[in-house]
Amino acid sequence: MKTFYHRLLQLWQTTPEWKRSALVTAFLLLALIPWTDCMPAFWRTAFVMPTAWIASWFMSANCVPTPQGCLLITPIAPVHVTLACCAARFFVLLASMLVGQIVVSRRPKIPGLAIALLIAYMVAIAANSARVVFAWFAGRWAERILPSHFAAAVHMGAGIMVFLVFLVVPWVLFMNIIDDKRKENWR
Repeated sequence: MKTFYHRLLQLWQTTPEWKRSALVTAFLLLALIPWTDCMPAFWRTAFVMPTAWIASWFMSANCVPTPQGCLLITPIAPVHVTLACCAARFFVLLASMLVGQIVVSRRPKIPGLAIALLIAYMVAIAANSARVVFAWFAGRWAERILPSHFAAAVHMGAGIMVFLVFLVVPWVLFMNIIDDKRKENWR
């Protein structure tokens, strides 16, 4: 008589890889998203500060730390980078997707997981910096030709466009690397 564990293991092994990856990703998202609202000092130090420093470099702005995050002082208009725009949830999403692929692959787990988390962190910082810069420039453009009540929509649209690019491109590259390694392992 098979135990529940054996039946669950058999179901896992017979499920296609993309479904297993989606299950792992969904589980990680549900488990980790609530943590993005905890430990504000960690998120401010690990995500807000690097984002603000990189964005200030691209915007030729002075970056002044504040209790809420960083204030980017530009000649045209200041930008306040706070916890609301720290990209913690983007990091969790990207890390969950990459870890989901690593878990179902036949590759060494610990080095692959560490590399996936490092890649997710670097991409999250780069994406968020690009989003801050792009949203600032889009906002300056939009305030000249659109009514002021469109400012929030322009800001959100700019963020969606940047984050979508920075979500899809690393995932496709990561999938190609994993698929190439799988083909090598089967030879």
